[in-house]
Amino acid sequence: MRGMPDPDPTEPTSASRPLVPLAPAVKACLLVTALLLVLGAYFLVVPLHVNSSSGSPFECSRAVSWPSGAFAQNSCGRINEVYLMRAVGVFIAAVLVGGGGFLLFGARRKAPAPATTA
Repeated sequence: MRGMPDPDPTEPTSASRPLVPLAPAVKACLLVTALLLVLGAYFLVVPLHVNSSSGSPFECSRAVSWPSGAFAQNSCGRINEVYLMRAVGVFIAAVLVGGGGFLLFGARRKAPAPATTA
């Protein structure tokens, strides 16, 4: 290519650059993060029910889709908002666990081999 400097032959390329393995604690944090993301998604899409005064369940839709109509909103109360806040809290916890685990434990770096003098 014109105008591009020739690559330095001593610099490792992306194909020859070794991958830095993650520490086991980071892998555990990422697993917990994945489980928290699934739990947050569950809170968003689970069907919500409220028992009416007669004992029969009343459908309150899902946390992501609020009930329409004044009767449905009065019957369901704040259950949709509660489940939405639960999902948001779990998503924030997932970000904190994943990001915090990576920042605290990071990747395992191999120590450079000591130089030997002959």
